[in-house]
Amino acid sequence: MSELKFKINEVSYTGFEEVDIFKTMQSMSGKYKVTLQNSYKGGNTLADIKINDRCVMEIDDQLIMDGYVDSMPIEYAEDKCLLTLTGRDNTSDLIDCSYDFTPNEWKNQTLGNILKNICDNFGISVLVDSSASSEVNTVIDTFKANEGEFVWEIINELCNDNSILAVNYGDGNLTLTKVRNKYTSDGIITGVNVDSCFTEQKTENRYSSIKVKGQGISNDNKALADYISCSGSFNDAIIERQRPLVLFSELPTDNAKCKKKAIWESRIRAGLSRQIIYQVPNWVQTNGKVWNFNELTKVEDDILGIDETKLILSVNFIYSASENIDEVTQLTVIDRNTFNTSENDIRIKSVFDRV
Repeated sequence: MSELKFKINEVSYTGFEEVDIFKTMQSMSGKYKVTLQNSYKGGNTLADIKINDRCVMEIDDQLIMDGYVDSMPIEYAEDKCLLTLTGRDNTSDLIDCSYDFTPNEWKNQTLGNILKNICDNFGISVLVDSSASSEVNTVIDTFKANEGEFVWEIINELCNDNSILAVNYGDGNLTLTKVRNKYTSDGIITGVNVDSCFTEQKTENRYSSIKVKGQGISNDNKALADYISCSGSFNDAIIERQRPLVLFSELPTDNAKCKKKAIWESRIRAGLSRQIIYQVPNWVQTNGKVWNFNELTKVEDDILGIDETKLILSVNFIYSASENIDEVTQLTVIDRNTFNTSENDIRIKSVFDRV
């Protein structure tokens, strides 16, 4: 069994009734729920832990989460006392808070500089993965953070318009990234390491075409068509009936940027519409490395007819003594081409699509 180190203010706690740690490419912060058994016994008492305490989690000495205690409901009876702690990475402050700092307007600044300015106010460092270095150096003509706007909305707006992701790998930093060319050591293979499987296949958020419209900023080097009534669209070949969607860019744009955003939105919606959740034993792979999101993995599933490389969208580390669940990892996988801006036709489907 893997060793989970759960530290609050440098004090380690053991004796877990339940563990649930979730991390995903779709959020700037992971989250956890940990229940400690008989918390009133031994050297650790209920009074040792306070709400908003800093906590760190490691699995086999590999950092998983660096954050805070958000809540701590307590349950006790004659023969037991259970303390449940829930919390998130320190980047959760970016999700909860509004931007109320200066500067709140930037001109001719790179995307990376704007995001670093924003996160500096919260003491959070911004790292740039090599996969996103080009996009992060894009110069933004003008950008303003509106009063009362949540920080995560500002960051998402900037990242989505430039086809990158803002995630937290558990190290306390916000990392700007795209899909990394990094492979897991183990694959996901039915009959070998798959305990169970669940598919999510939905169409309501997937469209036959997505059009993005917006306005640009004029200068001496731009033709009128480059900044007036800008638009770009992209089709999803798998959706055959008419299902159009029109989106509007909040940032200054041009026709090329609108087209790129339309591709980005189309591919993400297509990829998320065909998810597979595999449950595998253990929190670590056979090489001792924990499973992680934003990694590529080989999937061999003769029941669903899959033999291809998939992208790990999210990981969920689970353990439950009360439900007799040994440590398992739930891996949500999607098409590896979900988070890119290739102009090739979208062909994200499963064996249950007729196209």
